[in-house]
Amino acid sequence: MSDGIANASLFGLTDKNSSRKSADLWGKNQFNSTFPVALCLKMLNDGVKPVYVKVKKEKGGIKFHAEDTRLAMSRVIEDPSTAYYEFEAPFLPYSSYIREKDSLEKTDLVVHKQDKKGKKHPIRALEIKLTVVPDSSTAKLSENDWAPEMVVRPVSSAYAVLSVYARLRKQSKPDLKEKVKEALAIGYDKIDGNNWESIAEISEKSDYLVKALSETAMLISKIQSPFMLQPIWKTEGGSNDLAENCFDVFIWSDVAVMNLPLTMLKSDTEKSNSEKKVSRPMREVARHVRALYELCTIGNISYNSIYRGMGLGHQTDKSFALSGQNTKQLMQHPRLRKPHYSRSVVNKIILGGGEDQLRPERRFDAALVISRLKEEIRLISLKSQ
Repeated sequence: MSDGIANASLFGLTDKNSSRKSADLWGKNQFNSTFPVALCLKMLNDGVKPVYVKVKKEKGGIKFHAEDTRLAMSRVIEDPSTAYYEFEAPFLPYSSYIREKDSLEKTDLVVHKQDKKGKKHPIRALEIKLTVVPDSSTAKLSENDWAPEMVVRPVSSAYAVLSVYARLRKQSKPDLKEKVKEALAIGYDKIDGNNWESIAEISEKSDYLVKALSETAMLISKIQSPFMLQPIWKTEGGSNDLAENCFDVFIWSDVAVMNLPLTMLKSDTEKSNSEKKVSRPMREVARHVRALYELCTIGNISYNSIYRGMGLGHQTDKSFALSGQNTKQLMQHPRLRKPHYSRSVVNKIILGGGEDQLRPERRFDAALVISRLKEEIRLISLKSQ
């Protein structure tokens, strides 16, 4: 190991509190999760609250709401002096909810609490989506309309449902779980012969499935919890040049993530049509209804059947994707236009020459390298004056 790698580090992540260290911080598909956690830890250290995207029950149904006053970062990422951050791991407390005990997939980050003896206790599963503002669909619009793309994978959908069910089980008032079962039955009971793989069946019963999940969302909005980290990095238009204010963190609740396919169906009119097609968002509605109903009735699900199966005419590598045209309506907040941190914060997050470990062929890495080179040129210019 070279001294460069040995000395390079990210803010808040140490050998004692992270499953990734040294070279593992910077590799492909690793830096996209380690940098976001370091950014969150920087925000925690600075006392900066994230922007929390959740849903609220209002007249006319569920509405998305983004605010930055109530959710403390400590409720999400915990205190790094007692936490342990395990990257790419299954959240073992959910194992009992899965029939195939070895098939619970890995989530991006498992946050543990470490007791005085060093024993780790898993307390939270988090998905991480590092996204750029603007995406290709909004880059040519007015800057006030810039927003990021979000790709949601099946494991994100599954963990959102499992997260909700885990709290339903712990409710002091068991009637909430019963009400959720009744709402889900509106759609679940309409699928003849449990025929969840049939495009024609799901298409024909789509209205019932949408109603079931819509009513469920209103019920479970009371118990939503932080679930998905969405750090954003803002550029000058569609370039790789970081904007002056460019880093921030949005956090989505599990219920908000579950509600995304319903929002897509409403905004994009992607409901199943007379040609008996099932869109990706409609498939996700069906998955949510099936998974949460079976959890509430028998206490477990077949992960393989639901989240590796139920293709319904689509590949199963992703659940669905929202363009910036969609997310800008859901993430409306001043910090989407002007993120909290300037680009200079990079020097306080990437430490010990860590920039040398980045790979400029990756767009985010390239943006950081370009920013560093520009800063070095600026400093040289100041010294020469």
